[in-house]
Amino acid sequence: PIVWWILARSTFGFEIRTVGANPNAARYAGMRPAVVTMTTMAASGLLAGLAGVVEILGVTGFINTSYGTSVGFDAISVALLGRAHPVGILFSAILFGAMRAGAPEMQLDAGIPVEIIDVLQGIILLFLAADILVRRLLRIRVARAGVDELQTVTRSYGEQTAR
Repeated sequence: PIVWWILARSTFGFEIRTVGANPNAARYAGMRPAVVTMTTMAASGLLAGLAGVVEILGVTGFINTSYGTSVGFDAISVALLGRAHPVGILFSAILFGAMRAGAPEMQLDAGIPVEIIDVLQGIILLFLAADILVRRLLRIRVARAGVDELQTVTRSYGEQTAR
């Protein structure tokens, strides 16, 4: 919630979003894209390091060589499924956490391999990517047909898209 508030409500968050969208326009508006980028990267590295320290030292007390083989893929999947919105990420993280936590029990009780969770995540990502692909194909077909405007009734990342 704190990071979301900084990104959504503060001046620094506005600068981050502006530099990310168009560095040239941000420079023209008086912002320094290089400084904003370096500060953002340093802050994200700090937060990632804190999360890693808490996870490794706080839970187990040592690092396991097999730890975290799919954590990065899970994080990207959670962010995509949550549409980069804090509430969506919360629910998708609960879903993916429940799948990961329930996988060993599922294997013991039903004999289904744990790797089915990775397959389910891949299917979820496939459907998310298919949504984007269908939208692009629809725009191309409409442009070829000579239609001037395409009414979009779906939502993307929590906001109404307008075309």
